Amino acid sequence: MNTPQDKQQGATLVVALIFLLILTILGVTSVSNSILQQKMAGNLRDQSVAFEAAESAVRAGETWVSNLADKPVALPSNPAGLDNVWQTGILANLGYNNLSWWTTNGVDYAVATTGGETIKQANTQPRYVIEKVTFIPDAMDQNNPYGPPSGKHYYRITGYGIGATQTAQAVTQSTFVKRFNFE
Repeated sequence: MNTPQDKQQGATLVVALIFLLILTILGVTSVSNSILQQKMAGNLRDQSVAFEAAESAVRAGETWVSNLADKPVALPSNPAGLDNVWQTGILANLGYNNLSWWTTNGVDYAVATTGGETIKQANTQPRYVIEKVTFIPDAMDQNNPYGPPSGKHYYRITGYGIGATQTAQAVTQSTFVKRFNFE
């Protein structure tokens, strides 16, 4: 004779297997979420290193211009070196240039800094380029009989940085104003 208890003996196993399946799905989901969050945090750190490297390169360029006694020569092609800058309008949108272009045309951060400093977290040392933007004289009368007009020289300094991996790249710019003592 079948009693109601005999029919329920297999139901416990099915319910336990269903709970085990649900717990497994929750466990796998939480592990994959954790891995995804770890990747996102690594990418954010990588991008931060690239941005800070580009900012450091811009500051090195600003320091270079700030320390000049005489205005630099603006050249129409690659000035290659620490003594010259690019003429206005020669460089296109620098955000689209790759590492190869920056290696050929930019000034290396470690070379530009006085102590040969490096950005240790960066995969490749940052670089910068300086463009002469314009000169704005102090007076409207540029026919000064006492020499060239005094005024302010405007420079665009663009820095390029790479993060801990080559995938994170950043470009930053600043406009720097300099008045030279003897014009």
